[in-house]
Amino acid sequence: ARLANNLDSLERNNLLRAVTGIGQGELLASPLSIALMFSAVVNEGDMPEPHLLKSVRSPSGAVLQKEPQAIWSRNIMSTQTARQARQMMIALVERGSQAAVPGLTVGGKTGTAEVADNKAPHAWFAGFAENEERTVVIAVLVENGGQGGSVATPIFARVADAALNHYGEPVEEVIVPPGARE
Repeated sequence: ARLANNLDSLERNNLLRAVTGIGQGELLASPLSIALMFSAVVNEGDMPEPHLLKSVRSPSGAVLQKEPQAIWSRNIMSTQTARQARQMMIALVERGSQAAVPGLTVGGKTGTAEVADNKAPHAWFAGFAENEERTVVIAVLVENGGQGGSVATPIFARVADAALNHYGEPVEEVIVPPGARE
């Protein structure tokens, strides 16, 4: 997340500072920045360095190049805070959420971001899913999609299910939801 303008504008304008404090106003967040914050939660306060690729493989499957697992920033939150946030996010999903995936531990948070010009709000869901072998962090943003809990959350669940319950299986078809850009 970052500020749209500069810190001086927040220091001079109380209203701007107040609305930024609740996620509006000057605050800008990308799916990557949100996913990194959730990665820090599941890594007990350490934010891993983001990578687009895990490895490069030859046609036979041999690893040609592997990205190192590096920590980008240590202790961006205390271990205790990260553990508490993780447990709260799991509890949110367990209480009844379309993000739940059978056989996986899932935690996350919905978001509905207001936008200008009377357009539909942006729908968000960010979270993590894990099985005994691996953990994935996923952030879903559907611009002008509506409510995060009803729009972004089912997308998260499908991606988490594919990433963990069907890892390594060949993909024969990708279904693009109506209204999505290909």
